[in-house]
Amino acid sequence: MRNLMKVLFVLAATASVTTAASAKSYKWCLDDGVGDTLNCEFTTKKQCLASTSGTGGECLVNPKFLSRKHHSGKSAGR
Repeated sequence: MRNLMKVLFVLAATASVTTAASAKSYKWCLDDGVGDTLNCEFTTKKQCLASTSGTGGECLVNPKFLSRKHHSGKSAGR
Protein backbone atom coordinates (compact mmCIF):
# COMPACT_ATOMS: atom_id res chain seq x y z
CA MET A 1 0.00 0.00 0.00
CA ARG A 2 2.84 2.38 0.79
CA ASN A 3 4.44 1.73 -2.59
CA LEU A 4 1.16 2.46 -4.32
CA MET A 5 0.90 5.79 -2.48
CA LYS A 6 4.48 6.68 -3.49
CA VAL A 7 3.77 5.87 -7.12
CA LEU A 8 0.58 7.95 -7.11
CA PHE A 9 2.42 10.86 -5.51
CA VAL A 10 5.19 10.75 -8.13
CA LEU A 11 2.64 10.60 -10.96
CA ALA A 12 0.69 13.55 -9.55
CA ALA A 13 3.87 15.61 -9.10
CA THR A 14 5.01 14.82 -12.64
CA ALA A 15 1.63 15.80 -14.07
CA SER A 16 1.64 19.15 -12.27
CA VAL A 17 5.17 19.97 -13.46
CA THR A 18 4.29 19.04 -17.04
CA THR A 19 1.17 21.22 -16.93
CA ALA A 20 3.10 24.19 -15.58
CA ALA A 21 5.76 23.85 -18.26
CA SER A 22 3.22 23.64 -21.07
CA ALA A 23 1.46 26.75 -19.80
CA LYS A 24 4.55 28.89 -20.30
CA SER A 25 4.33 31.40 -23.12
CA TYR A 26 7.57 31.53 -25.02
CA LYS A 27 8.56 34.89 -26.54
CA TRP A 28 9.29 33.78 -30.13
CA CYS A 29 7.12 32.00 -32.70
CA LEU A 30 7.91 30.51 -36.09
CA ASP A 31 5.42 31.20 -38.86
CA ASP A 32 6.27 28.74 -41.62
CA GLY A 33 3.62 30.14 -43.96
CA VAL A 34 1.70 26.86 -44.00
CA GLY A 35 -1.71 27.05 -42.39
CA ASP A 36 -2.79 29.44 -39.67
CA THR A 37 -0.74 28.11 -36.77
CA LEU A 38 2.41 29.42 -35.13
CA ASN A 39 5.11 27.26 -33.55
CA CYS A 40 5.74 29.19 -30.30
CA GLU A 41 8.41 27.22 -28.48
CA PHE A 42 11.45 29.48 -28.70
CA THR A 43 12.91 31.53 -25.87
CA THR A 44 15.26 33.49 -28.12
CA LYS A 45 15.04 34.85 -31.63
CA LYS A 46 18.30 33.06 -32.43
CA GLN A 47 16.68 29.68 -31.64
CA CYS A 48 13.75 30.53 -33.88
CA LEU A 49 15.97 31.69 -36.75
CA ALA A 50 17.96 28.45 -36.52
CA SER A 51 14.72 26.55 -37.06
CA THR A 52 13.93 28.54 -40.20
CA SER A 53 17.28 27.69 -41.73
CA GLY A 54 16.71 25.72 -44.92
CA THR A 55 12.93 25.60 -44.52
CA GLY A 56 12.02 29.25 -44.66
CA GLY A 57 9.55 31.03 -42.50
CA GLU A 58 9.51 34.07 -40.30
CA CYS A 59 10.15 34.60 -36.59
CA LEU A 60 7.60 36.74 -34.79
CA VAL A 61 7.09 37.82 -31.20
CA ASN A 62 4.47 35.54 -29.63
CA PRO A 63 1.10 37.38 -29.58
CA LYS A 64 0.34 35.81 -26.17
CA PHE A 65 3.63 37.16 -24.82
CA LEU A 66 2.77 40.65 -26.07
CA SER A 67 -0.72 40.40 -24.59
CA ARG A 68 0.62 39.30 -21.20
CA LYS A 69 3.16 42.16 -21.18
CA HIS A 70 0.47 44.67 -22.20
CA HIS A 71 -1.85 43.59 -19.36
CA SER A 72 0.86 43.66 -16.68
CA GLY A 73 -0.20 47.16 -15.65
CA LYS A 74 2.88 48.89 -17.01
CA SER A 75 2.39 51.90 -19.20
CA ALA A 76 4.94 54.04 -21.01
CA GLY A 77 3.23 57.22 -19.83
CA ARG A 78 3.29 56.39 -16.11
